[in-house]
Amino acid sequence: MKDILILGAGGFAKEIHFLIREIGGYNIIGFVHEKPTTSIYVDKIEYTVFNEFELENIKSDTCIAIGIGEPKIIQKTVCFLKDKFHFPNLIHPSVIADWKNIKIGQGNILTAKVMLTTNIELGSFNIFNLSCTIGHDVTIGNCNVFNPRVNISGGVNIGNNSFIGSNATILQYIKIEDNVIIGASSFVNNDVEYSNTVAGVPAKKIISTRKREVHSIYSKLILTTKNKKEWLNYLKILSSDTKVDIYFTPEYLHLQEQNYNAEAECFIFQVGN
Repeated sequence: MKDILILGAGGFAKEIHFLIREIGGYNIIGFVHEKPTTSIYVDKIEYTVFNEFELENIKSDTCIAIGIGEPKIIQKTVCFLKDKFHFPNLIHPSVIADWKNIKIGQGNILTAKVMLTTNIELGSFNIFNLSCTIGHDVTIGNCNVFNPRVNISGGVNIGNNSFIGSNATILQYIKIEDNVIIGASSFVNNDVEYSNTVAGVPAKKIISTRKREVHSIYSKLILTTKNKKEWLNYLKILSSDTKVDIYFTPEYLHLQEQNYNAEAECFIFQVGN
């Protein structure tokens, strides 16, 4: 039985916990989250919640399962972990697929009642939630999230890092470029360009970030702990709408500099106010 960690500690991570139990063959040893609460309970069992830095002490033959439903976070996190850990494809026993004619990468999640027909190419780190259907000759890249009951017709080409809402239908031979968002219950009958958001029946463009420009005056700055006063002033600005704790302060980080023989930096990017 292989040890496995679940990436994430929210509701979807608990669904992945259930998926792993249904598949069998894995020993779930905990969850991974950037701001852990030390432990969480699932099915009345207490599990440790690790942060990314604590993974340095985890054996490299441990498996990782993706329990995050946001493409950009998936992409960022797996880049940090994929060279050390194994990401198995987790496929629910109820999935129907012509596996002899399907190419698949690593770290994909296929939940209950997903159906794949034939001549399909799947990349890595994609999530197919309940009852998604994928037609013939479909190509899908990496780090995409498909919510329940998405219907992908034959010949569709989907790039990377896209989010497809529940009950969306993508008609045959449509091309979906990278970083796209498709709203729930949308009917997509035209190609969707890079970083666009579409929704509706038929799906229409809502936001296009391809040609979007920021016209506000902006500034960027890097501070060190020697710039203590300026650093603290920026923390005061943040504190109006963000919880600022001791771990953000130059005093705390200066102690860490001494402990680890390293240098802490504060990167500031400001647009308008």
